[in-house]
Amino acid sequence: MKHKYIFNPVFISSLLTLLLNDQYLKYAYHNWVTGKLSDVFGIIVFALFFTVFAHNYKKSIFIGTAILFSFWKTPYSQPIIDFWNSQGII
Repeated sequence: MKHKYIFNPVFISSLLTLLLNDQYLKYAYHNWVTGKLSDVFGIIVFALFFTVFAHNYKKSIFIGTAILFSFWKTPYSQPIIDFWNSQGII
């Protein structure tokens, strides 16, 4: 029953909100609210998605997501971001 994390209203509504925000709202109303919407709903979608693959580690995934997101928002992550962007992978 590990797919319950993807087929639930929280995941689906978070994913739809994230897509709407990233595809429309950010361009129509570029402000701090649209940035925070991406952050909040992106964290929810990310954590629930990876819980499907390792549902026995749900708590660790949620804590790890919070730690990684916090690191990602600091200046210390910039060298990693710059390296990734220089590779032209995505």
